[in-house]
Amino acid sequence: MAILPTPGLSTRIYNWVDLVGEVVPLGTSVPQDGNLKIGDRVAARCVLGSHATYIVLPYEDLIRIALDDDPIKIGALPLNYMTAWGMLKHSGVKLSPGSTILIGAASGGLGTAVAQLVNAFKMDIRMIGTCSTSKFEYISSLGIELTDRKAPDVVAPLLRLTNGEGVNVAYDGVCSEQSLKSSLAATRADVGKVVVFEVMGNIDADGSGVVRTTQEIFAERLQPPRITFYALETSFYNKAEISEFHDIVKKVRNGELDPVVSKLMRLSQAREAHGLLKSGSSVRGKMMFVVDAELAAHYCIWTILCGNGDFFRGRKLHGKLWMNIVSHNLSERSLSFLSLQTRIGLLSSILFFFILFFEVMSMCLIIYRRGI
Repeated sequence: MAILPTPGLSTRIYNWVDLVGEVVPLGTSVPQDGNLKIGDRVAARCVLGSHATYIVLPYEDLIRIALDDDPIKIGALPLNYMTAWGMLKHSGVKLSPGSTILIGAASGGLGTAVAQLVNAFKMDIRMIGTCSTSKFEYISSLGIELTDRKAPDVVAPLLRLTNGEGVNVAYDGVCSEQSLKSSLAATRADVGKVVVFEVMGNIDADGSGVVRTTQEIFAERLQPPRITFYALETSFYNKAEISEFHDIVKKVRNGELDPVVSKLMRLSQAREAHGLLKSGSSVRGKMMFVVDAELAAHYCIWTILCGNGDFFRGRKLHGKLWMNIVSHNLSERSLSFLSLQTRIGLLSSILFFFILFFEVMSMCLIIYRRGI
């Protein structure tokens, strides 16, 4: 999910804009000889509406993926990783090997994606990132050199890291007057560029809306060709960029790219998810929803009772545990994304069944001995 500028609207909308799901029915307009059928797994960049158990989309907007693709990893790609790819390749800047970039808010979903793509595709680009000190270890693990975004002077350390030359491109997700001034000062004199990819500085302090329209902010602060804005084409899947999406998918399949999904949450936790986005304190990489189980009950084989009383219902499908529309196998990685309460409840349930099993076996043994 992401917070995006919404053209034509004076308020900002929290858009759940990408998804991985399963085709349930097909409309009458879908070509009978097409390559889409019921049961296919698909990804989509739908702009609005994926915050739901079911969604109706034009068949042209769906990207079919393989049945054995990890839906959590592929689900991270349509927005974050394709936007990050565009920032590197299609934002009007030329990054040749040996270039240096500055990534603002480097620990977020886009910052993480930029770093992982640079590494996976071996672009030979030096990365410097700004973030809070609590996230330095995480950022270092991505191959990014660090600067403290809360330091009194953020420009001086950046210039020291580049021997006074500055970076070729600075990616700015705040777009405030101060952030743009600092970003531009950190680039190479007269030739360095700033690419704005978000307008977080325009959000009210309480996260309830925006101070001004995005159009007003851009008219005032963008200064082409030095300061420009980049956004992913909403219909990239119908253009040449779709081949680039599949190139990224191949990197995921062969293990060269492991998209960071820091949190998996249920739709019932939407309020908590919004709060995490507002604060930004614990967000590293991407957050995703696993759709509530009740609407997938038709496909169930078993039910797992969690500590908070909710149910995850799923079915085994090609070796994966599908939790409704989105799936994730119950591995150590997935358990780390569950809340502490849920983990305790899950372990308690497993312990209960073990105790029950041994009790039954003990009773059977007693009955057997008495029979003898």
